[in-house]
Amino acid sequence: MSLKSGIFPDRWQVAAAALALAAGWIHVFVAPEHLEEWVGYGAFFVLVSVLQMGFALLLLVRTPPRSQLLWAGVLGNAAIVALWVITRTAGIPLFGPAAGEVEVVGALDIVSKLAELGLIACLVVMLRAVPAEMNRRLIAA
Repeated sequence: MSLKSGIFPDRWQVAAAALALAAGWIHVFVAPEHLEEWVGYGAFFVLVSVLQMGFALLLLVRTPPRSQLLWAGVLGNAAIVALWVITRTAGIPLFGPAAGEVEVVGALDIVSKLAELGLIACLVVMLRAVPAEMNRRLIAA
């Protein structure tokens, strides 16, 4: 369960990168339909896909990844999942022509949320493997 310090990514990094790419590609796939509904919705999905795919690349390039990167992935993807829950229960918050409307849960929604939750789980495992001394230095900085 430890992160390797060599030049090759750890299996958790590869799994997390694959899950981030999967979620990112799903967001790319649904961006056009959201763009047709309103440019703001489409831009959101494009931004999320770029961030998730960029995150996947950073995970593979940075070996071992810094805990700041891992925390950014946990918090960013948790925010995406939380927003999805809100849009499926309380409605789309504040903006756009569908503000207040509750979205229908779809198959791609579920797949992307499972990918994001799996990604978060991988990142938490990786965070637990970061040496305690490294975390203490980061907190002190």
